Amino acid sequence: MTISKRIQAAAMLMAASAGLNAQFVPVPLDSHPADVPAPQMVSAASGTAPVSAGSIVSIYGADFANGATSATTLPLPVELGGVSANFTVLDILNFPVFSGAMPLFYVSPTQINARVPADAVFQPCNAGSGSVYFTHLQITTPSGGQTATVSATPAPAPGLFTANETGKGVAAAQFVTNLPDGTQTIMQVAECPGGTGTCVPVPLNVNAGSSALVLWGTGISEYSTFPQGLTVMAGNQPLQVFYAGPSAQYAGLDQINVWMPSSLAGSGMVNLSVTLTGTTPGVASTCSFNVTSNVVTIDIE
Repeated sequence: MTISKRIQAAAMLMAASAGLNAQFVPVPLDSHPADVPAPQMVSAASGTAPVSAGSIVSIYGADFANGATSATTLPLPVELGGVSANFTVLDILNFPVFSGAMPLFYVSPTQINARVPADAVFQPCNAGSGSVYFTHLQITTPSGGQTATVSATPAPAPGLFTANETGKGVAAAQFVTNLPDGTQTIMQVAECPGGTGTCVPVPLNVNAGSSALVLWGTGISEYSTFPQGLTVMAGNQPLQVFYAGPSAQYAGLDQINVWMPSSLAGSGMVNLSVTLTGTTPGVASTCSFNVTSNVVTIDIE
């Protein structure tokens, strides 16, 4: 799977108190299924479903827009290039529990990049028929309307962005080092000699100074007890999180900053993932979640 369209926006790192002052340009939204007979919606980071409230998604299909159009203003528009999308949650009797317009980043004939409404609500998870729900997508285009049943969850659906824009492989992340002489270095954890699809990890030196890794994702911060229940794992080792939260300047983008201890030196290729645990509204015993993101990699020398 590949991606062809880049969302042009910047997010400032939010950890100024730790001395991190990098800037980040989010990677293009990813995962591009071919020959999609009906609209399909997946996480823009992991390329998988289900998705969750507030997350950035990619919708694939056909006959959406007449051309390619990107949003240029904030807040994001709910109509772009003659295209709009509405996200609806229905109960077991097909009564709308929630219905809301999806903010749009980008539209083209075959792809829509959007955000699930952050205020989307689902049926209370009290078990029985009262907790049953269905999620639908209604897309309005210049050539008519399209509908699809999509997969969404009241629990968070964490996804981490990757450099190759496939939801797999080397992370789309920055490695920040505060050196003993008071200077700071910021580097991408991947290099892409042949462009998208050729990205490989860059060896990271965790012995040069106080080091941190900045990860970017979506579907992470939109649960009520965030950041409680958030864990970042490097292989089997939990990493200390010193900042986690939504980007203040990019809708739906989540940022996680973790310290990289010198004890990781010599680890080589390391798998990273984010796990979220907690409960959604309702009876706690039937509403708990324990969800893990897609796995991304870095190289530690």
